[in-house]
Amino acid sequence: SWDEIAEFVGDEEGAGAAEAGHASLSEGVAVAYERRQLCEQVLGELEAYSPKAARIFVLRELEGEDTRAICRRLQVSSANCYVLLHRARQFLHQRFDAFAAAA
Repeated sequence: SWDEIAEFVGDEEGAGAAEAGHASLSEGVAVAYERRQLCEQVLGELEAYSPKAARIFVLRELEGEDTRAICRRLQVSSANCYVLLHRARQFLHQRFDAFAAAA
């Protein structure tokens, strides 16, 4: 616990540092949660815009799958795969710009 960390440090300054560490950890968790929610929302919008582009984006950019494997798996040409990937990136870029402008 944070109190145990403060005891280990052994002074009031240590207790303050432990409390500050707890606060920054809580803030970090909140930020990570907000980012995850934003990503889920934007990926959901991408899915609504183009399910195939969303699937290709997730496989390539989030899961790191090779483009050839994606083409075989989804039965699309490499040219089509690259076009859909490009469109997905454009869409996401526009959506994140919109969120940034609104914030």
